[in-house]
Amino acid sequence: MSETPLAEPDAPLGEVEQPAPPVPSSLPRVMLRRILTRGYCWCGCGLWLVLLLMPCALVTLLVENEIVVPRSDLPEHEFRLFFLDGADERGFGLARGSVVKGGEEAGAVCVRTQVDYLLWEGEASGADYCNCYEAIEGTWVPTLVGGNARCEPLPVAE
Repeated sequence: MSETPLAEPDAPLGEVEQPAPPVPSSLPRVMLRRILTRGYCWCGCGLWLVLLLMPCALVTLLVENEIVVPRSDLPEHEFRLFFLDGADERGFGLARGSVVKGGEEAGAVCVRTQVDYLLWEGEASGADYCNCYEAIEGTWVPTLVGGNARCEPLPVAE
């Protein structure tokens, strides 16, 4: 036999005492758990998407030998993942270009490029160089090619 709550003596007939509302200190814990659950769900969906796109990226890399993601309309301002298949080296390379000086508004720009390698055959050290360009009649013309990482000309060996 189940017990039914008794009405308070001052309460009209048919009304039952309501349970107390949840303690306010438990609300942040519930909200935190909900936020973390959503965060984990988004991370899981992102990881699943990366896993699904990995074969497409590898096939593109093998067919085209590179994947280029431009960061702007400036020359060499891009991410470039490329496949090395030489006589002595085999592996992947990653080139990242970043603007060091100037910009499109200034009409001149210097782009520093950092290259790293992941090789399974052979050896190669990373590279770090700078190229500068000037906009002449809407075309980017090189003004400094192969400067050092601070975009200064390399000393000329005599």
